[in-house]
Amino acid sequence: MRSSETTFRQKIFLIAGSVCLTFILLELGLRAGGFVLTFLQERHNRDRLNQDGVYRIVCVGESTTALGGPYAYPNLLEKILNQQGLGLRFEVINKGMPGHTSFEIVDHLAEILDKVKPCMVIAMLGINDKEGVLPYQDGRQGRWFRFIKFGRVYKLFSLLKAHIQKKFFKERANEAYLEAYLTDEYFRKFSDDKKQFSRVDFLIGAATRYIYYKRFSRAFEIFEKVARIDSPQQSEAYAYWGWGYRVAKQLDRAKQALHKAIELDPGNSFAYQELAQCYSVEERPDLYRTLLMKAIEVDSQNVSAYQSLAMSYLLEGEARLSRPYLKKALELNPNDDRFLGRLGSFYLSQKNFVKAREFFNKSNKIRLENYKPKTKASYQKIKESVLGRGLQLVCVQYPMRSVAPLRRMLDYDQRVIFIDNESLFKAAVRQEGYKTYFEDLFAGDFGHCTPKGNALLAGNIARGIIKALFVQ
Repeated sequence: MRSSETTFRQKIFLIAGSVCLTFILLELGLRAGGFVLTFLQERHNRDRLNQDGVYRIVCVGESTTALGGPYAYPNLLEKILNQQGLGLRFEVINKGMPGHTSFEIVDHLAEILDKVKPCMVIAMLGINDKEGVLPYQDGRQGRWFRFIKFGRVYKLFSLLKAHIQKKFFKERANEAYLEAYLTDEYFRKFSDDKKQFSRVDFLIGAATRYIYYKRFSRAFEIFEKVARIDSPQQSEAYAYWGWGYRVAKQLDRAKQALHKAIELDPGNSFAYQELAQCYSVEERPDLYRTLLMKAIEVDSQNVSAYQSLAMSYLLEGEARLSRPYLKKALELNPNDDRFLGRLGSFYLSQKNFVKAREFFNKSNKIRLENYKPKTKASYQKIKESVLGRGLQLVCVQYPMRSVAPLRRMLDYDQRVIFIDNESLFKAAVRQEGYKTYFEDLFAGDFGHCTPKGNALLAGNIARGIIKALFVQ
């Protein structure tokens, strides 16, 4: 009996040992293969340069990268680099994806790299990310888990899983994701979690998701269905329907829906605010402010309306009239980094350097402490993908913003070239005004660059690249 038990234990140990040995050999083989692949990739880049003298750079990001036509910063960067007499011909390829999150951009990165085969990747992204989308693992897991997770075998199976998911599910992923919100099964599940959640609330939420994905016709079908349901939420449905029309740039229909929302519920603060935005697009500032004041009258906690009113008066040079709205906006939400940054940019353009420094410092501190987990995870993935291929990575911080959070997200990795655009743009705005360099204020403290802004951005990136790689 004892010898039988011993034999059984030996078999168990033998199987376990074989599995461990296989894992170790596979890990060593993959690491060796990765080293060879990196070496070959680097040699391939050098050989390609020797053959045609082209140094290819691909720029990834969202609208701040993509937009501008011939004056987009990647196009200007190519011209600047080719004027430096470095003995190379630079080719800069713009792969900006307007409206995309950092995770969506990263999802296309491997495909871009395979197609373009660059020597360098320039990344400037994250402004479209929303909170609470992707958890980021900060390395506090157990030692053995970290060893397995960062091993090549783990990554191999992760890639296989991702490939299978992409191959069989990606094409209809967004459609399935959106349609799932309309099923009775999902409604029952959600109702269990939100006891007072009605069918109308549920449908409004589903329609807004279609708006975010720019599936306007489907969203409007749902809103039309909701509008026929007699419920206490009918005014809210019309208000969000109007918001959807405004996003789709159908202003006349937006105003009709929003007026209907107000008719159904004169206390609908969101409807007044959205109607104000419609008149802002039509450049009717008096009506814009009147409606924002009405939004505040019916909801004294509407922080967005206070912010909009404060900036409206500030931009018109009416600082005295802005003060009560500014004070209330900061009181209701003192940690809104975009609004604080927007105030910093405004005061900088007015050459009020004390106020500008105050608000910039506040916004930078909040960002440094609360950088979005999704953005952090995306940058880590970019670093892993780009450096893993033996390519050079350049990470660019947005104009007006501190580069410190970006450095920290990437663990101060010395293999990465970081481009700091904070002091350069602040000095330029101080000298020539905000509108010289930015077309809008979509991000709070910065916006989409004008041609002159893109030229400043491209020139600074070029200097950073040349200093890091070509100056001995």
